[in-house]
Amino acid sequence: MSKADAEKTTSPKLDAEARAAAKAEREAAKAAKLAEREAAKAAKIAEREAAAQAKEAAKAERAAARAAAKAEREARLAEAGPQGKMFALRDAKKNYVKSATGQLRTNDELAQTLDAVPPTGVIRLALEVLQLSANPYSRLNGGQQSMNLRNKLRGAIKRNVVTIAQVVKARDAGGYALTAEDLAKRTVRKAKEQSEVVAA
Repeated sequence: MSKADAEKTTSPKLDAEARAAAKAEREAAKAAKLAEREAAKAAKIAEREAAAQAKEAAKAERAAARAAAKAEREARLAEAGPQGKMFALRDAKKNYVKSATGQLRTNDELAQTLDAVPPTGVIRLALEVLQLSANPYSRLNGGQQSMNLRNKLRGAIKRNVVTIAQVVKARDAGGYALTAEDLAKRTVRKAKEQSEVVAA
């Protein structure tokens, strides 16, 4: 048999083997790619679960800290008795200052930011910043709504859900704060009302 005849005889077999090897290689590459995608998917799921667990753990830790602080306060007040509670209330009132609108307020950063914002403005601003579609405290009077929504804002700031900068931006953009002229008019009106009461 000549060399040419031998090549003709073996070529189909070699071609079949080459095709089979190529197919096996493609299948292996496909399987490796699929395994890589599945591994990345599993890693992402594990990362999300770890983040959720960390968030829940931090939440539980904060709740435990609040409960411990509350228990400690209650224990101190119980030990001090009624007179101690009266002194504690008096000390707490020392931390309040009169705002530009004439209301008593705390003196933290949020309270200072909302200093010249009247209760109606605080309500609208808080609903905007917290992205609330409805006022959860609408059944209360204006002052109580304002107080509760300020506290809700305070909690959101502590949890880093919103920032003071966002509150300031909304306050200025919405014109919620009273101007110096508005405050002067309020002062004059209040003084007039007080003088009329005294005269009566």
